[in-house]
Amino acid sequence: MQPAIGFDARLAELLDDPSTSMALRSMIRASLERDPLDALADAEVLADLLHRRFNELRGAPAGAETLRAVGKVVQLAPLQPLPLSRE
Repeated sequence: MQPAIGFDARLAELLDDPSTSMALRSMIRASLERDPLDALADAEVLADLLHRRFNELRGAPAGAETLRAVGKVVQLAPLQPLPLSRE
């Protein structure tokens, strides 16, 4: 288990890490301009939505335990390609 670090230290770690995606950097910067509670509520809704999408793509039943991969190396079976259109 990693020792707890404060907000500023973790923010600096993420922004200094070359493996942090540009999408995440953008979301972090945008969230810093917002009310922290509103940004947190939106992030939790987005995380839930992405977990549901991930579970559906891997064929897990609704309500299945969701993978939490933050800070972990996770090996998964390859996903099937998604169709290009949703007809």
